Formats: sequence, structure tokens, C-alpha cells
Amino acid sequence: HNVAVEDCAHVVSRLFLRDESEAPAASLLLLKAVRHHGCSAMSGAIRSLFERCTSLGRKEVSHTAAWKLLRCLSEGAPPADGSSNELRAVGVHQICIEIAPTLVKRLAVSEALLGKDRLQTRAATATIVAAVNTLHLLGCTADLVEATRLIAAGGLQLNTAYSANPTQRSAVPRFDSLCVVLPAMGVLRKELPALELPLLADSVSTAVVKADWRSLDTTKILRQLVDAGLTERCVPSVQNDVHPITFLRSVDALLNDPQHVQEVSTCASIGEALLHLASSALQISHTKPDKQETIVQLFLASDKFDAGAAASGRSGYFRTRMAAAIKSAAGQWKPDEVVALAVIRLEEKLGESAKHHSGFRTLLDMAEACARSVKSPSVVKDWALSVVHLSCKCCECSRVETFLRNPLESSKEFTGERFTYCGHSTMVAQAAEKRHPGLFK
Repeated sequence: HNVAVEDCAHVVSRLFLRDESEAPAASLLLLKAVRHHGCSAMSGAIRSLFERCTSLGRKEVSHTAAWKLLRCLSEGAPPADGSSNELRAVGVHQICIEIAPTLVKRLAVSEALLGKDRLQTRAATATIVAAVNTLHLLGCTADLVEATRLIAAGGLQLNTAYSANPTQRSAVPRFDSLCVVLPAMGVLRKELPALELPLLADSVSTAVVKADWRSLDTTKILRQLVDAGLTERCVPSVQNDVHPITFLRSVDALLNDPQHVQEVSTCASIGEALLHLASSALQISHTKPDKQETIVQLFLASDKFDAGAAASGRSGYFRTRMAAAIKSAAGQWKPDEVVALAVIRLEEKLGESAKHHSGFRTLLDMAEACARSVKSPSVVKDWALSVVHLSCKCCECSRVETFLRNPLESSKEFTGERFTYCGHSTMVAQAAEKRHPGLFK
């Protein structure tokens, strides 16, 4: 009997340590063993199984699988063939509650390694999701608070075996909350929308303030902040540290993402940040095409934020302020045709209501003022250069002189042997240019 129990625990550990997706099958096997051997006989083996997996697993994926197995055990995993589940064993739920603190301790490894291993990063994120989900399901409120505290402190163990002796733990950098905790919060918000996780939110906020944005994907981080519902809290810090053009491009990408446009357009903090950075973005855009593109993106973004704010009674707020910001910035550089070309592009993209808005009328008035201020280039009515006399009167050179004296021709192409690099007519023309500099330019 004891051999059978131990063999069952060993088979289960091999099964779900090999692949975390096998957690439901492993839990089904354990539940069958509980039904066959009894809960009291299996409780020790189950506890031993989790201790073995959390202490010997050298990869974070084993820790994730342990949480998933614990959850499946608590729920009573349904059979793979879809038949009715009659394996909900009495007493297993209580064993799961008693095992949970063992897994929480696994989060207490103070030194955690993230490095550049993306697989380990994703495994750490999955561990946070699985741990919070499982503890919430079990109703272990105190353990959930402790787990989030340890996670917020950067306490996930990665790539190194757990050791009960602190002196034997590798001294390695803690993971970055932006890479691990933030994606997990986005998943948890979808799965447990009513659950508040203030400690994890504080961890992400601190990471945003200390982040080196030169090495981060701003669009990705903003998208994850939206998913986690942390934009109002974190965007003010982001706008102070991120390059204005980078921030604009990231917001533009999110507004053109069908999955995020609705939530982003209703986020007032992102809209206000864009208004705050508009002038700087236009000043930094040095070339005319860049300024034109920046004006178009800024105003189109403000149009979408107005659409999102319509329900709150602030319709037109962002377009009005954005037009004023563009006008103010344009006073510091010569707008010439930049505004006019931007208005033409906006007219093609904006809806009818936006075209009749006072904000767009402001840009249109600027374009018309620029058009009136542009001076037409002086028209040369007579192209004749009668003062030029070539030293040779041969047929080819005479053709050149006739062209120079023609008041209607400004340019002409000559071909033939005498017009090659060192040809006769070329040399004669070069001699004439020495007497009249700039003649053939």
C-alpha cells in the first residue's frame, strides 16, 4: 500500500514537472489515488510531492506547474474524456490550503535572477498569475497578501535551485517589475477584475519611475499599463522621462490598435500627456516632412480622445487645446507650406463633424494665412544672354550661341562628338564661362 502511494506521487511529479500543461492530468491521477487509498493515506504523499517539486525544480516553470496543480486539485479536475466528475475528494481542499504556504515560501527567495532569458521571464509572469489565482480560489487571504508582498519585493527564484540556507543562495539581481509583474497584472485584471492588488501596483509604479526608457519598448509598456489599468497612475511619470516623439508614436500605435483604441481613447491621462508634449514634439521635429507628420498625428489623436470623452461631456476639448498648442508652437518656426500640407492630409482623414470643429478651423486659418504670405517667385520673361560671344563660329558652336540669345529657352541638351567632356564646343563654352561665371549652371 505504501509503495503504491509513493509510486503514485512519483509518477505525478514526473508528469507535471515535464510539462506544466499536464497539471490537469496529474491532478486527476492524484484524485483517483485519493479515492482508492483514502485522503489520510495520500495527504503525506501529496505534501511530499509539492515539497519535492519546489525544492528540486531548477526552472521557474516547475514552480508555475506546482501552483496550477494545486489549483486543479482544489477544483477537482474534470476527466480528459469530458465525462462527469465524481472525484471531488473530501479533505483534499483542506490539504491544498495547508500546502499553499509551502509554495508561498518559494516566493521568499530574496535574490532573483531575470537576466535576458525570455523563457524564464514568461515563466515568472505565469507563476505570479497562477499563484494569485490559486490563493484567491482557495480563499487564503493572508497567504495572498504575503505572496503579493514577496512578489512586489522582487522575490521570485529563477534558474537556481532553492536552498533553505540563505548563504547558499546565489547573489543575483532582482527582476524588473516592468518585465514580470506588469504583464501578470494585465492577465489578472482580465481573469479577476474585482481583485485589488495594491502592493503589485506600487511595485510597477516604482519601476516606471526608475526605468531607463532608452532601452525599453515604450509602446509595449504603455499597452501593458492599459491592460493592467495603471495608466492614470503611471502615465504622468512616463511623459516626464520618454522622448516626446517616442511617446507620440506609441500613443498613435495604440490608437490604431483595434484591441486597445477604446480603452486608450477614454484615458484622460494619456490625452493630457499628449497635449503637454505637443509643443516639444513639434520643436524636436526638424525637417518639414517630420513636422507635417507630427501635426497630423497629434490632431488625429486629439480627435480620437474627443470621441472617447464624448460620454463625459468634454466633446471637442482635446481638439481645441491641440490646435492652440500647434498654433503656439508654429509661431516659433516658419510654418510656410507645412501646415497647409498637414491640413490637406487631415481633411482626407477626419470625419465631417471634426472638419466643422473650431480646432480644425484654427489650423485651416493658419494654412490660409501661410498661403497668403508666400511670395510668388519672380518670373524671368527674357532668357536671352546677348552679351555672350563664343570665340568659334562653327556649326555646333553657332547652335550654342543661338540658344544663348534665344529669349524663350532656358535650357537645352546638346549631343555629339564636339560636346563630349573634352570636345571642341565644350572647350569653347568653358572658355566663355570663364569670362561670364555661372553661365552654364
